[in-house]
Amino acid sequence: MRAIFLDFDGVLHPSGGDPGRVMPFEWFPILAALLQEWPDVRLVVHSSWREVHSADYLREFLGPLGSRFLGAVPPGPRGRAVQDFLRLEVRITSYIVLDDMPAEFPAGLEDSLIVCDPLSGISGQAVRDQIRRWLESTESKRASDG
Repeated sequence: MRAIFLDFDGVLHPSGGDPGRVMPFEWFPILAALLQEWPDVRLVVHSSWREVHSADYLREFLGPLGSRFLGAVPPGPRGRAVQDFLRLEVRITSYIVLDDMPAEFPAGLEDSLIVCDPLSGISGQAVRDQIRRWLESTESKRASDG
């Protein structure tokens, strides 16, 4: 199983900025378009939103991609929580982590971390290209394994 560990602030919409000028999930359509060809990819939320919203609400925030929601990482620092989730969910064979705060992640996750600019998130071309490369490379590995 392939999974994307997803932050919201700074990934799906700008982090910071003027109050009232940030549209929540404004870049969500970009994620949906990127994943359209790969229905096998699951989403795991590691955003701080997991600390204040239930799994059902998180799934709802994911709109048309809600059916891909695998869960949210446990409480605690993001990096450790991602590692804990990976230990529990052994079906995940390939993953990436989308976040705008690389300092939150230990050395063991650096190869899977795609760092987003907090003001452009996944709307940045370089980030989209990295996601696309992962999708294509892990798809080809999966296809050759099957």
